[in-house]
Amino acid sequence: MATTTSLSYDNTGLTSGTISYYKGPATTRVGAGPAPTHASPPAHPGPRGPAPLRLTARGAKRRLVDGDIWSAELAKVYLDQIAAVEPSVKAFIRVTHDNVAKYSTKVDREMQAMRGPLAGLPIAIKDNMVTEGVTTTCASKILADYQPVYTATAVRQVWDDHVVMLGKTNL
Repeated sequence: MATTTSLSYDNTGLTSGTISYYKGPATTRVGAGPAPTHASPPAHPGPRGPAPLRLTARGAKRRLVDGDIWSAELAKVYLDQIAAVEPSVKAFIRVTHDNVAKYSTKVDREMQAMRGPLAGLPIAIKDNMVTEGVTTTCASKILADYQPVYTATAVRQVWDDHVVMLGKTNL
């Protein structure tokens, strides 16, 4: 059963987004031939262990690998925390809800193939690191609309490990 969570943060100026993740066992089609190759992730056994915000990166990765939590759920926990504290902390210049929804769902579907040490973990990128497709301002009004045409090598290397970028942080 697909579960969709809509996110909307009006008071912080953050954009809205939707995260879809799967809860429950994948359905079996009787007499319809083999299951499609883009099958749902395995059934989620429910939360165990400490709350996701209390986990270290190693602990979060272990729970992802063990199937105790999905990347979309972990990302949603962090997005909810960002929304709760961002008005007073002002740590993020841009929260990339669309990227979070897209990549966390992709990681959940393909977790067995994505064996990188960071696969599925949410991260934030400093806004002085250029990221193709995401506005990079370096916290400057002069660069408010700058769209980089390439991605910094350091960012590309972590993206190649299939991380989920939550957004761009203030300097």
